[in-house]
Amino acid sequence: CCYVIVNEQGRTYVGYTVNPKRRLRQHNGCLKGGARNTAGKGPWRYVIVLTSEAFDNRKALSAEWHLKHP
Repeated sequence: CCYVIVNEQGRTYVGYTVNPKRRLRQHNGCLKGGARNTAGKGPWRYVIVLTSEAFDNRKALSAEWHLKHP
């Protein structure tokens, strides 16, 4: 799925994952593997999670790219 997270300062981050629960825990520093851009800047929460059976990996990655490059 493609997702957008936001922190308390209003900063946003756009990403892609197959496991949204695990990925948010990574961004918040609870698990290893969070993005450098989000490290130490949380807590983060989901604003948008785009997921669907019809929304395959290619479409999710395309959505991520379009959100990052409007």
